[in-house]
Amino acid sequence: MHAVKPLCRTFAPFLAVALPLAAHAQSTATYADVAPIFDQHCVLCHSGSKPAAGLRLDALDTVLKGGAKGPVAKAGAPAEGELVRRIMGISQPRMPMTSPPFLSDNDVATIERWIAGGLDGHRTAAEARKKKRGRLSPTHRTPDLASGYGVAICTV
Repeated sequence: MHAVKPLCRTFAPFLAVALPLAAHAQSTATYADVAPIFDQHCVLCHSGSKPAAGLRLDALDTVLKGGAKGPVAKAGAPAEGELVRRIMGISQPRMPMTSPPFLSDNDVATIERWIAGGLDGHRTAAEARKKKRGRLSPTHRTPDLASGYGVAICTV
């Protein structure tokens, strides 16, 4: 029991820095994170010379451009864009049209984090996949201390 207090003093400075970093890593996403989701669920219809609704989701530039009715995502405001509204089923038809099953809650959250973070990322899905190989994604660089690892030591 007496060993707990020295551990708290030892790890407290680390936790003060690591916890905000872990939370930030989990709260942001880049095009590299969403490109595989688009590749798996969307580009079958939303790519090529005649994409559905004029919307291509195979490159960052074309996502930002939007479709025949204009932009589908507004940086910093995921709920205001048609992209999130369609994948959540708020607007119809729900996307992807080849589903159910629709996107997982985790995939939807990743897309929302990407839009909320300003639509940052690599220029094409191919480039994003290439850059992602051989490195860990931002959410895996920092230990997930928010889940309780290390925190319980100081609360005992």
